[in-house]
Amino acid sequence: MSNTIDPITIKQFSEGSIDYMDYGDTHKYTFTCSMVGTCAPLFDGMDSNHDVADALKKAKVITPAMQEDSEMCQFFVYFKTRAAGKAFVRRLNKYLVKRAGELDALGLPYRKPAPRPAHTPFHQNPYW
Repeated sequence: MSNTIDPITIKQFSEGSIDYMDYGDTHKYTFTCSMVGTCAPLFDGMDSNHDVADALKKAKVITPAMQEDSEMCQFFVYFKTRAAGKAFVRRLNKYLVKRAGELDALGLPYRKPAPRPAHTPFHQNPYW
C-alpha cells in the first residue's frame, strides 16, 4: 500500500487570502488560518500554530519584515503591503509542497480524511 501524498490534495492558498485591515499600524494586510487543521496532514506532529510559525520562520517563509502574532488555534501574519502578502502566499505554497515531499520521502502514512458515513433514510434506521 502506498503512502504517497497526492499533490492535488495539498492545500494551496490564493493571493486573495490576504485581507486589508487598518488599525493605524504600519502592517495593514493580514493572512490568517488555522494551519494545523487546514493543512493536515502536513503539520500533524505540531501541537499548535505557534509550532507552525516557528517552522515557517526557520524555512524563511516568514521574514523579519513581517509581523507574526499567532495563537494556539490560529496563525496570524501581518504585512506592510499587499505585494508582501502575495509574496508570502507564494513562498507558503512552495513550502507546503516541499513539506509534503519530505513526509512522503520519510514514508510517513498520509491520513486521508475518514469517509463520511452514508446517509440512512429515517424510515430505514434500525433504531427507530
